[in-house]
Amino acid sequence: KYKKEKIAIVGIAIKLPEINTPGDLWQLLINKKTTIKRYSNKELENFGVSSNVLSSEKFIPVFSHINDLFEFDAKYFSFSPKDAEQTDPQHRILLELTLNALNDANIKLNKKNNKIGIFASCHNNHYLDFNRDVPLSRENLMKEIHADQNFLATKIAYNLALSGPAININTACSSGLTCVAQACSALLSGDADIMLAAAASITLPSQIGYFYEEGHVFSKSGQCLPFSKTADGTVPGSGAAVLVLKPLSQALLEKSTIYATIEGYAINNDARQKANFTAPSSNAHAECINKALRTAEIDSNHIAYIEAHGTGTCIGDTIELEAFKNVYQNKITIYLGSIKANIGHTDTAAGMVGLIKLCLARYHKLIPGNLYIENLINDLSGKNGQFKLNAETIPWPDSRPYGGVSSLGIGGTNCHVIIGPSPQSNPVKVTKPQIEFNYKKNYKISNKQHDKLKKNSNQVNYELPTEDFLREIFEEILGYNDLPYNKSFFALGGDSLSALELIAQIEKKIGLSLSCDEIQARSDVKSLCSLLENKQINEPKFGLVQLNRVNNKPFLILIHPGNGNVYHYRVLSGLLSNTFNVIGINYPVGKKEFSSIEEMAKQYINLLDQNNILNKPYYFGGWSYGATVAQEMTRQLKKLKRQLPNYLILIEGWAKYSKNLLKKDLFLDAYFEESRPTINNATWIEK
Repeated sequence: KYKKEKIAIVGIAIKLPEINTPGDLWQLLINKKTTIKRYSNKELENFGVSSNVLSSEKFIPVFSHINDLFEFDAKYFSFSPKDAEQTDPQHRILLELTLNALNDANIKLNKKNNKIGIFASCHNNHYLDFNRDVPLSRENLMKEIHADQNFLATKIAYNLALSGPAININTACSSGLTCVAQACSALLSGDADIMLAAAASITLPSQIGYFYEEGHVFSKSGQCLPFSKTADGTVPGSGAAVLVLKPLSQALLEKSTIYATIEGYAINNDARQKANFTAPSSNAHAECINKALRTAEIDSNHIAYIEAHGTGTCIGDTIELEAFKNVYQNKITIYLGSIKANIGHTDTAAGMVGLIKLCLARYHKLIPGNLYIENLINDLSGKNGQFKLNAETIPWPDSRPYGGVSSLGIGGTNCHVIIGPSPQSNPVKVTKPQIEFNYKKNYKISNKQHDKLKKNSNQVNYELPTEDFLREIFEEILGYNDLPYNKSFFALGGDSLSALELIAQIEKKIGLSLSCDEIQARSDVKSLCSLLENKQINEPKFGLVQLNRVNNKPFLILIHPGNGNVYHYRVLSGLLSNTFNVIGINYPVGKKEFSSIEEMAKQYINLLDQNNILNKPYYFGGWSYGATVAQEMTRQLKKLKRQLPNYLILIEGWAKYSKNLLKKDLFLDAYFEESRPTINNATWIEK
């Protein structure tokens, strides 16, 4: 059941190029500055832009870009370095902004009975695209959680202990303003005491230009000129913002400083009232504005200013202006503006950034002047124009205290919000210092790591479970170096989610499955290694196992003995650490059947070929039954005229054996060494 009440905007945090506070943004607006930058060829080369791109006539070297995207105080939020590195910078920035917005609103998170919720949105994520290797694996689930937009709101709620609704919203360009409208509904329905609305749009990899295409939304000139005859498109930009909202009665009771009030809002969709899916609809947009005015119970004559969607596209601006004309049919002058001329189009965050501009204008009782007001479209020119883009900053008309902001999403979701003045006579916002985050490190996946993550062939299927190798896995997941062997994974910063990644990494790299209970019970390197060693003996997996890794040394391929497990070679491989790069072939008894030694040897050769091992200098070796298989592999390679091993190293093996197929019962007898039969007059001679 909804109650009729105004909503107070009590906290703001924002990050745009060269802008870190609402005060910075206000100075940009009243000084008529822009963050949109045209880059020189030298700057572009430093960004890594290729000469082919630079020479293209369609490449426009213009963007509104945030420079410090990868700064993050991981320690403040108890992120391990690995988690921080994998987290989408949009998520990191919104987490910090959320904390600063709450700080701006003088809200302490440790206060009891504070039911705080969040509606959030961010741009599509490309930050970790190359880091998704095996679909639906537990390891990739962690990467998705750190970076996917579906987890944005809930991750902020988890990290800041917010117990109200935490919901993601995606309506394309209108997402940010739609978050605000939905947050108001959550307050009015009693779902939360305080609501946050958060939105970010940061294109990654870092964008410093774009390609122009005829008929596309991006500008050929590299300028965003809302409502201009010479407008030829928008300019992409980056930004993020968070608002803190309270019911007005609660804000007044708690003596919160109020930037402005939300009087009414509305959301609708174009349906099919337009030329195509991506086009706007003047009729649907007008209906949305009218509905917002009705919910606010405000006459259109009391609106002084509208912050338009205003993308600077000729058709889009004309359709939007047509919607305004359908709603505001009085003869008074209504001022228009669009912050996209200053900062570019911030996509999912655009509507929220526009709302913040309107809030600051209402708070300071000033309407900022507009950039690029020459050569405006006909409906805005002349002395009798109903709508006007003011060139200079002017006082807000006392007789018309309200303003509106529109945001239109590709696909047809429209949102309009009506803003009113603070009921406080002269609200003075005591500017609280922002939380000082300690940016000791930039968290970014480097090209070196990129190459490592993209590498598909590891030359082996599994590694041997050693303490050193397990520590490497711990360090990779937690992001630390030189971890102690006897300290718990969880004491080092691991949690239930990173434990799932640990399980996935062990299964992927060592070939052994673990349960969460086993990880919980044996969470340090030493005890976990002991557990895995026992599993390695009893649960070998078919495939190649790295027994000892030495670069620039020939391979020694050791074939399993009769029990199918190369774990017994671990001490031997350690003694050969300066001589060979040792690989073993595992065979889990009962998991895969071969009808003969010949078939087994053929499959093992195929396995080595898949990993490109037999094209380099190598040795074959084996103990007992493994020696027999190594001999047969050599015989087959010789028959195929392939590169042969430098030596055969046979430990308690047989010098010769039957070339004929063995019957299954005799094969199994030989395999389990229950007997050493003589078959077809070919004697097995032990050497």
